[in-house]
Amino acid sequence: MSISTHYAVIIGATAAFAGCSGSPPTLTAPSATSANTSVARATHAQGRASWMLPEAQGRDLLYVSSKYSANVYVYTFPGAKLVGGLSFSGYYSWGLCSNKRGHVFITADPVLYEYPHGGASPIATLSDPLGGPLECSVDATTGKVAALTSGGVAVFKPERNHRWHLARLYTLQQNLAYVGYDGSGNLFVDGAATTGGFFMLELPRNGNSFENVTLDKSISIPGNIQWDGKYVAIGDQNDTVIDRFSFAGSQGTSAGSLTLKGPQEIGQFWIQGNLVIGPAYKKSGYYVGYWPYPDGGAASKILSQNETWGATVSVAHM
Repeated sequence: MSISTHYAVIIGATAAFAGCSGSPPTLTAPSATSANTSVARATHAQGRASWMLPEAQGRDLLYVSSKYSANVYVYTFPGAKLVGGLSFSGYYSWGLCSNKRGHVFITADPVLYEYPHGGASPIATLSDPLGGPLECSVDATTGKVAALTSGGVAVFKPERNHRWHLARLYTLQQNLAYVGYDGSGNLFVDGAATTGGFFMLELPRNGNSFENVTLDKSISIPGNIQWDGKYVAIGDQNDTVIDRFSFAGSQGTSAGSLTLKGPQEIGQFWIQGNLVIGPAYKKSGYYVGYWPYPDGGAASKILSQNETWGATVSVAHM
């Protein structure tokens, strides 16, 4: 099963979507029952058969999810030595994201787990009232975590001691694919319109609702969204291209693109410095590639791993 098949599971579609046309999604204001004035205590869970070597401590780590085996594999970064594994009995592991403290968030349907850097046990479990989270992103300016589900987006605000405010919910009546913050705290989601075609929405920093966004370059199949330090990078799963955009209001302007040579499809990638690390698929099987960023081209390193889905780099917090 390829990454594009996984993509179809996320957006509830079975065909590729071309062009930028299509009906805009129906937007709903945040749920009145999800005001984040109440604080939910974090709960703890133990992943079955999870493990971590002592050498995982004090160094940067690459986390890669293997969706249908419900596992997340942990490697040294950039060296790529396997030093740990996290297991989720009965759950799927989907998207990954991390914050500047090195904490890793794992969307393991039906919850979102928070793990400390190099830890084998979660320090918090976040429940999403919209359903099982599929993808996530961290706002570097506030520490908020956005979790995307098939029904919308839940935004969790952090408290002290690994406590989290109840999620603020944004119901979006559309086929959603990926979610990502930019460097200013603006939140973006993309997906496929019900009539076909790519769409993108933005929740402005301190905004109350998502707004439609227009891009000056077409994207065929919605892909991952990530801030690269200067631009918003958006993947196109149709041709393993990553497009870079600057935004002014509701308008996104192309700042160039790169092509990742080798794979037929690319999953939930992660940009770390001058590398983009991505779960990839080609006819011979799944793997994880390191590609030059923002140049693209051939992979400089390849890791073999079955049924890859998402990746994140957890930076050691000294």
